[in-house]
Amino acid sequence: MMRIFTTSALMLIAAIQPVLAANYCRADIFMGRASFCEGEAEVKNFPVRQDSGEYHDCDIFMGNVSNCRGSSNRKLWPVRQPDGTYENCNIFMGKARFCQGESDVKAFPIERN
Repeated sequence: MMRIFTTSALMLIAAIQPVLAANYCRADIFMGRASFCEGEAEVKNFPVRQDSGEYHDCDIFMGNVSNCRGSSNRKLWPVRQPDGTYENCNIFMGKARFCQGESDVKAFPIERN
């Protein structure tokens, strides 16, 4: 009985680990490039990229992601691109679209590498 419980608990932890593993700090983004991370971010309703590629509104407390809910909708939001730069994109129903121009933002929460 204990073995079944342990296995179930480990499977549950593995299922939610990708969301909980993300740790966010604050960085200035200038001309699409992020400066070094400082401290731990604390934000409510912040679009966090999920493993599926969609963005959901989540709370970030002490740098850790929690309490994710429905799909995000934002206009001209800094979205990290595959090359590591940030571009302003529209997020609609959780999908980033219509990216244009480099982002310039102060103290923006970014995922710590």
